[in-house]
Amino acid sequence: MTFTDSEKADAELVGHIIILSITIVGISMIALVGIPAIYSFQDMATVRNAEQTYTMLDSLASKVALGESTVQSIDIDLKGGSVSVIPNSSSPSYILFEFTNATTGTTTGISVPMGKIMYRLGDRDVVYEGGGVWTKYPSGSVMLSPPEFNFNGVTLTFPIVNVSGNFSAGGKGTASLKIEKKNSTNNTKIIYPNAIYQNPLDQNLTTINITIKSEYYDAWADYFRTTSLLNVNSFPSDKKVVVTLNSPPLITNFSYGVLASEKVFLGNGVETNSYNSSTGNHTVSTGNGSIRAGKIIEMRHDNTKINGDAKSGNIILGKGTITGDIWANQIDDEIVHPRPKKDAVKDVSLGNTVGLVQGKINKYKSINDNSNASCIQGSPRTILVTSSPCTISKGNYYLSSFSLPNNYVLKFDTTSGPVNIATDSIITLGTAANLTIIGNNPVRIYLNKNFVFSPQVEINQNINDTSSLFQVISSSNDPIEISTQIQFTGFFWAPNSNVLTKNGGNNINIYGAVVAKFFEINTGANVYFDEALQDFDSEFSIGEILTYLYITQNEMVASMN
Repeated sequence: MTFTDSEKADAELVGHIIILSITIVGISMIALVGIPAIYSFQDMATVRNAEQTYTMLDSLASKVALGESTVQSIDIDLKGGSVSVIPNSSSPSYILFEFTNATTGTTTGISVPMGKIMYRLGDRDVVYEGGGVWTKYPSGSVMLSPPEFNFNGVTLTFPIVNVSGNFSAGGKGTASLKIEKKNSTNNTKIIYPNAIYQNPLDQNLTTINITIKSEYYDAWADYFRTTSLLNVNSFPSDKKVVVTLNSPPLITNFSYGVLASEKVFLGNGVETNSYNSSTGNHTVSTGNGSIRAGKIIEMRHDNTKINGDAKSGNIILGKGTITGDIWANQIDDEIVHPRPKKDAVKDVSLGNTVGLVQGKINKYKSINDNSNASCIQGSPRTILVTSSPCTISKGNYYLSSFSLPNNYVLKFDTTSGPVNIATDSIITLGTAANLTIIGNNPVRIYLNKNFVFSPQVEINQNINDTSSLFQVISSSNDPIEISTQIQFTGFFWAPNSNVLTKNGGNNINIYGAVVAKFFEINTGANVYFDEALQDFDSEFSIGEILTYLYITQNEMVASMN
């Protein structure tokens, strides 16, 4: 037998080996990379479907927990995942509200449980918790649907949904989930306000913190960071986020003749100026009659004049003259201003007088010096009677009726100390009524209703136009109405009220300052800012502007349908 040596045969064998190797490697790569990738894409699609389902669940849960519906159901396609109800008792998830009182130094806490309905597939979670929907990746969590949290710096509304129940399902099929009110007649527990915690908030509250304990704390934190007026701090090791409620920048001193959170309107011939009562009266003007409005300043006529700065959070309309600096986004061409325009100022808060005023009313209603004033009569003795001349001296007084007839002179003797009057009645001053102050201590009016001036009223006329001697502190939303030929020396601090002129509002002179939501003054009026008020020590800086809290715990039970 003869054997033939052939290189061609060797090459053919090597080629088959290479092809086989490539095939094996290809199959291995598909097994190692391709199939897991396919499964990963399938899982991603499954989770996306779960996220869409949970968005619908969120809508249904709102109808049950916060609305009129008593029961709803929804099908969840498991596709290899699981769905379960996890109450707060099994895995703590809660919201803690903490209130710090500056006077006592104590912190009070109120905890509200949340619970959750969780879909899990591998290392991915989709969860309904606290009224929102959250999804968790290996690298962190994100929000899909926000909770019912609303905060504007003054009012917080936060209805929290607490999920309870005993339900778990897993596999390839479909789970039918039923959600219903825990109690069809009394499903909502009011956390705040209640018999212990009242609105408006205690004036001495200085800090309000909200702590969220959750596996998805990072998504909660990201959500709160998109909401204004909040300070947000995360604590990953504790799986918590702490939110501190803030307010707009708070102005609690007098820096302007008129300060309004919304609009200032100056009519035909209105002029602003300034003086300093610690050195002289308004005849010695200092040219600092500055005004500020959160949104709009409107000047009505060529002879309307601001002797000082004009600061607006948006626009300055109309025509007239501004002698000082100007801050606005836009200013009308017919307004004369020698200095260039600057950017608009930011919005401001005017403080919270609700707790202060209501506190004085409650206090003076219980303990007062009414018996020391002969003109305070009635049963109980809380009615101002004006049948004869009257002088009210040092003390604290509560009035259920405060009305002066035409031409009546009411005197306040503050030689020995201040006169403080709290009233939940409308104050009306008849034509040519007069309030006279004898002494160097102030008269303070704490008011939660209207204040109405008839024509020719005179208040606190004194040699130096010392405005700090007559103080009106209002918490009311009702207007302060000023009629014609008024001589007013004092200040209004009325952050929720409109200070308006009525019956034309002509020939009004205001010596002091006005702080209000809206200010309007018409023909031939003068506003003189008393610069001595810049050093005035007010009570308005105490406490938060945050005034109202509405927190509820809304119960919802989840089970198999």
